[in-house]
Amino acid sequence: MAKVRWRKKALDDLDRLDQWREDDLNLPPIGPAILMLVDEYFGKMDLQHVLPGVPVDLGEQTDIRLLLVPIGRSDPYKVFFRVLGEDGVCEIRRIRHPRQKPLKKP
Repeated sequence: MAKVRWRKKALDDLDRLDQWREDDLNLPPIGPAILMLVDEYFGKMDLQHVLPGVPVDLGEQTDIRLLLVPIGRSDPYKVFFRVLGEDGVCEIRRIRHPRQKPLKKP
């Protein structure tokens, strides 16, 4: 099954999300739950046979896909990822809040 590799930007996204939730909304962190759910999801996935999510166009990056991950009753979080050439490795590139502005082309 697939292994997950987290990019620093994706982990930074989770840190900023947790900080915003704590400072502005007085809510507990959600980053650890997202980490666990994404790891579990891809841990059950055979990326040689199934490619989850939908492709997104971010300019030069044509191999990026978007997966919507539901957490509780809120809108699903956006997980941007790509499958690396190595067998069964999924690289998580960005995490976005459901109502956060979309990623912009560079």
